[in-house]
Amino acid sequence: KKVASIMEEAIRCSVKIMTIDEQTGEFFFYPEKKEDMLTDEDTAKHESIIKTFKEIEETGGAAERAGFLCFPIGGEKNARGVIAAFGDEKVNFPSHEVRLFREVAGLMKKILENSLLINDMNRSLIKMQSLFSAVKELARASNYRKLLDDIVETAMKINDCEGASILLLNGSEDKLKFAAVSGEHSSQLVGFEFPRSEGIAGWSLEQKREGVINEVSQSPYFSPRVDEVVGSLTRNLMVVPLGPADEPVGVMEAVNKLDGGDFSPQDLMYFGILASQAFQIIEKARLYDELNERSEERRVGKECRSRWSPYH
Repeated sequence: KKVASIMEEAIRCSVKIMTIDEQTGEFFFYPEKKEDMLTDEDTAKHESIIKTFKEIEETGGAAERAGFLCFPIGGEKNARGVIAAFGDEKVNFPSHEVRLFREVAGLMKKILENSLLINDMNRSLIKMQSLFSAVKELARASNYRKLLDDIVETAMKINDCEGASILLLNGSEDKLKFAAVSGEHSSQLVGFEFPRSEGIAGWSLEQKREGVINEVSQSPYFSPRVDEVVGSLTRNLMVVPLGPADEPVGVMEAVNKLDGGDFSPQDLMYFGILASQAFQIIEKARLYDELNERSEERRVGKECRSRWSPYH
């Protein structure tokens, strides 16, 4: 029930988890509802899940189509259940939400096999809840500039790292510019630009790929330019494209995991979710600020015309 609730909050659609009793073959659905409380919609979803579960058992894999995700809990040929999401039938789920589902299905499998302690599952769920709570707070930011600063502060805290940054393409789209930076070197880096194809950030933008690089000195794409500017040492980093998958407008980076640790695939998953959610909020805030600026310009213009009217 807790997992389904958190997932619904994460992707803002209906999520159901179905498990099967291996002794009786009976299906159980979560969140639970009494028989007399089930709606026609609930029944239709349950039937769809059972049908998909049987297809997964026969053919393997997972079901991914517009408005519907269904991942097996356990091996494809020996699934212990499924986790399913029902969204807009005309829209595909974004890649980071597909990854999140796959991750949660894996956690559920371990719980059912008693190979993952409930406490470990709870830690993962708490991290997810922290992330989604942070996204809600970001949506309340009062303006575009503050929003950018709040996002990189959130990224630094969520990922337990020394700093995070948002880099956006400049007006001519030939350079990446540090639009917001958290951590010790923020004042030195905000506004700093470099060629759009340079470094790991440039690689991520050009290739439209995310990545974890735990030994940056071994990466052929790493550029020491930023370290030289601020006098720091980058040990490891995560990078994710920011914006539409086919045409990102920048990247987000998280640098140097605390206590000398490495970034994990789970860290990257959470970072990707944050970047995706953040971009949507950034776009809304940017458009809102632009509308306010235009409204203010019109107001000032009217006042000026009124002040210089020959009839006054």
